[in-house]
Amino acid sequence: MKNVKTAIINRNTDFYEAVRNSAKDAKIITYGTDDKADYYVSDIHKEGIYTVFNVNTEGYKKEFRTNMQGRFNVENALAETIKKEYPECE
Repeated sequence: MKNVKTAIINRNTDFYEAVRNSAKDAKIITYGTDDKADYYVSDIHKEGIYTVFNVNTEGYKKEFRTNMQGRFNVENALAETIKKEYPECE
């Protein structure tokens, strides 16, 4: 990744180390489903048609809900939430 100032990387990807190494000159922000990530989801569960989950980071925990099903979509929603905090990311 050339000319990237900030990289948002999913720790759950099989290629995490390779992606992280390719962004070595950038500020790295990680996300995923365990607390090793800078931002992580917890308490994923269904409520009717919604998938409900908490977004956690240092000093922050907030409940979110989406009508999209599946862990993959929860991770995508988390990435979009993080992206709003770092507008320099594309």
